[in-house]
Amino acid sequence: MIRVLYVINNLGVGGAEHVLLDLAASLDRSQFRPLVIAIGDDLALAPRFRELGVPVESLGVEFKADPRTLSLLSAKCRAFRPEILHGFLWRANILCRLAGNRCGVRGVVTSEHSMHVDGPLRNAINRLTARLSSRIVCVSGAVRDHMINEVGAAPELLQVIYNGVDLARFAPVENRRELRRSLGLPTDRPIVGAVARHTEEKRLDRFVEAARIVAEQRPDALFVTAGAGPTLHRVRDLADGYGLDFLCLGHRSDVPEVLAALDVFVITSETEGLPVAAVEAMAVELPVVSNIVGGVPEIIRDGVDGILVPMGDVAGVAKGVLELLADEPRRRSMATQARHRARDLASLESVVTQHEQLYRELAEGEH
Repeated sequence: MIRVLYVINNLGVGGAEHVLLDLAASLDRSQFRPLVIAIGDDLALAPRFRELGVPVESLGVEFKADPRTLSLLSAKCRAFRPEILHGFLWRANILCRLAGNRCGVRGVVTSEHSMHVDGPLRNAINRLTARLSSRIVCVSGAVRDHMINEVGAAPELLQVIYNGVDLARFAPVENRRELRRSLGLPTDRPIVGAVARHTEEKRLDRFVEAARIVAEQRPDALFVTAGAGPTLHRVRDLADGYGLDFLCLGHRSDVPEVLAALDVFVITSETEGLPVAAVEAMAVELPVVSNIVGGVPEIIRDGVDGILVPMGDVAGVAKGVLELLADEPRRRSMATQARHRARDLASLESVVTQHEQLYRELAEGEH
């Protein structure tokens, strides 16, 4: 039995948190014993982890620079005695490297989910501690390149494993009219949507700007966002100011159903590693119109299963949406290709298998 101790900043609602949930809950329990530690006290997703049989504990540290954090995590390590210590997100990564080194953990894995420009101090800390990782998992080739070129991580430490999606949970529906009716959405109008946390880097204001252009030619279109966050009210106010038919649904527990009700999915982020929502949208047979950002071009083939436009090109996003709304056969073809692409590159089963193999290698000292 290989004990795997996962560490993450918090268990709020976000992409990395859901990636961890799917991974920890899907491990082969005849071979792996997981435990999840949240550094902070946001435990919104903790009940879901426990429902799926994954125990969760919290260090209860609210202050990011709390000097006790490393000692608290080290104590958890000594008590659980993991063969694998796996960190998610920057703060947890650094702490796992230090605690793993202090406690003599055989395999220290850290995951890089984004391409944020972290600044010279954070990049320096990341670079200086990277050698304490047995392996650094990057969610896309773009993130791997970022780690080499911007952080200075050794290439031999890096391994690309895409974010995975549960193809059984995120699947197309046969009766979209009935689904829309159950969600309180119109059954006879095109719906364009985005699913993302309302944060600065997601740039959902650009989605609103693109929606304004689309609405000029397609006044029948409805625009939807699902997700909560600090910029939610700003996005809603911007859409209201333009007089758009725009719904901000806030946090949803039924994201697969919301996605399956859409006609086109849009990404307007400023920075991404590999957006989980894009893979989920593809899995439910949605074509994606996206900025060329992070690892998006690695999974979405322009003109095959989506439309890619340059970063910040709001008019290009609107043009892509209008093209797909006007051409149903092309939209359906892209949707089918998108599902196949998600299955081939990022099925949850494949992603879990790759992690399990990595854990076995490190637990057996093959690194």
